[in-house]
Amino acid sequence: MIKKLQKKFISITAAALFTMILLVLAAVNGVFFFQSNRQLDQRLDKIMNRYFIPADGARADAPPQAPAGPGPKADLPLDGGRMDRLLIRDDGCVILLDEAGNILEIRQDAANNYSSEELSAAVTALLKKDSPQGWYRYFKFRMIPLTDPDGTNKTIIGLINASSDLYAVFNMLLISGVIGLLSFLLVLLIILLASGHAVKPMAESYTKQKQFVTDAGHELKTPLTVISANNELARITYGDSEWFDTIDRQVNKMTGLVRSLITLAKMDEEQKPVFAPFDLGDAVYDTAASF
Repeated sequence: MIKKLQKKFISITAAALFTMILLVLAAVNGVFFFQSNRQLDQRLDKIMNRYFIPADGARADAPPQAPAGPGPKADLPLDGGRMDRLLIRDDGCVILLDEAGNILEIRQDAANNYSSEELSAAVTALLKKDSPQGWYRYFKFRMIPLTDPDGTNKTIIGLINASSDLYAVFNMLLISGVIGLLSFLLVLLIILLASGHAVKPMAESYTKQKQFVTDAGHELKTPLTVISANNELARITYGDSEWFDTIDRQVNKMTGLVRSLITLAKMDEEQKPVFAPFDLGDAVYDTAASF
């Protein structure tokens, strides 16, 4: 009984601890990702305002336009580049499209970052998306419709490489997960060691209760034996009578109850109960005869 109680205490405490750590990790990583995403939006606003939409309404000077020739495809997330080069990229570009979706102009932090062919593939994929902003592979993008004074419709697409931010988010998730797991195991070990002390008062109370039931059962056997013996002597003296039979039945009933109490008190000792045939008719007759 006490071992089962101790195991239940450990399982409930461990479940509560695991849930709490999981919620804390989810909250910490969620806030970190939210902050990273907000910083990416601010950087995207900055690069788009600097290249095409300055606050004073005048067009800002921009770095040279990227050449049409092939760029360094080995490090481009757009082209599925290598992971070790991908995770250190932190650049962006702004693309101006005409009404038909053709690239009119490309402005980026540094020339040769992305070639026209690679950006064309990215633009084609982005134009198929329903959302005006979101994620494209390791890129944070935003599309803004623009109307020139002559009524020409254009589209501005801002792309910023968020691989370094996503790498930081992944590292944060990994580190916090490892710390959370180690913390859970450490506290679980402490719970295992302290569980015995936690259930000790209840174990003592249960032990005293079981001892009382056992002692009371043994003490009740003596008066029942005396009543049974006196009833037998009265039967010999005055002859058989239904009243003497009733006393015998009640004594036997009380004896069975005492025996059951002692058996219940010993159930915690992993002893298997011994079953015996039971006559329901006799039980009903004995019970009804008392009334």
